[in-house]
Amino acid sequence: MEIYPQSTGKTINDIREKRLSGGYIFGDVPDDFIGIAVMRQQITTVAPLDFDCSKILTVADLQSQHWIMMGDYCPFDHFLKQKLGSNIPSIMKTSDDGTRLELVKDGLGLSLLEKEEALEAEQAQSLQVLSELDFATTLHFVIAKENENDPVIKALMQEISILWDITH
Repeated sequence: MEIYPQSTGKTINDIREKRLSGGYIFGDVPDDFIGIAVMRQQITTVAPLDFDCSKILTVADLQSQHWIMMGDYCPFDHFLKQKLGSNIPSIMKTSDDGTRLELVKDGLGLSLLEKEEALEAEQAQSLQVLSELDFATTLHFVIAKENENDPVIKALMQEISILWDITH
C-alpha cells in the first residue's frame, strides 16, 4: 500500500480516472462515490506573527488580506469564497499543509489549516490563530461506487473501518 498526500479535488479526480482505488477527502461525498465518515475536523485561520490582529474586527475585514489558497478544488477554498466573496486576493496556491504553514510563518499571507496543527504552531510562537472563520468539516475515506463489490475494495473499506474504529 502506498499513501500520497494530495488535495480533495485531486483525490476525487484520481479515483475517477482509476489512478487510485480510494482516498481521503474533506467535505461532501460526490454522488458517484461511497464514503466512510472517519472524523470531524476543525479548521481555523492562521496568520503570521507580525500580522496586526487588532485590525480584524469583523469577517469582512479579512476580505482584503493576502491569502494562501489551497487550489485544485478544495472545500476549504469554497468555504472561504462563500464567507469572503470570490475576489479574495490569493497570492499563491498549494494543497500541501506543511508548505502553507511555512508560507504563513514567512509572513506571506493568511491561510486555513487544521485547528490542532494551527494551535501547536501558535503555542510554539510561530504564527497566530484567528477564529473568525472557524468551521468544521468531515473527513471521509471514499471509493468509486462502481467498485464497491470488488473484493479487494471491500477488504480495504473494512480495514479503514477498523483503523478508525468505526462500527456500522
